[in-house]
Amino acid sequence: MTDTGKQTQASDSLPAGDAAAIGGLITQLTRARNAGDGTAYGAGFTETCDYVTFNGDRLRGRQAVAESHQALFDTHLKGSRITFETVDVKPLDAATMLVHSIGNSRLAGQKTFHPSRRSIQTLVAVREGTGWRFAAFHNTRIFAITPWRALLMKFGI
Repeated sequence: MTDTGKQTQASDSLPAGDAAAIGGLITQLTRARNAGDGTAYGAGFTETCDYVTFNGDRLRGRQAVAESHQALFDTHLKGSRITFETVDVKPLDAATMLVHSIGNSRLAGQKTFHPSRRSIQTLVAVREGTGWRFAAFHNTRIFAITPWRALLMKFGI
């Protein structure tokens, strides 16, 4: 910790076992999401997690994450798939990890992952007993500010 309060730990300070555990947690979420299993998806989060969706909805708690995702998996996201391009993990302390990932999704019937569906996620992983779960998740769509989009933003659209 520097005198500014900013942590300066390098990512290579992450213990190999913790790196594997966080990678396993991401894999668990991906498999549950791709299987359309809201309960298994929610199991990757703490009982009191905070979860912000790409459109700004805030979900509070594992049960809310599981139920809302199951509703999506049964309707709009039925048959969809996700993939992760990158996952970066930075230890904040022995029991807390900051995770950034970039992923993409494709809807049922789509053959490729379209660039317009790319998102970046910020997650906070916490040690619970001998394992890890996510206590916070924030998903944001990645898009360029084109002149057209800038004009729409100017008018609050």
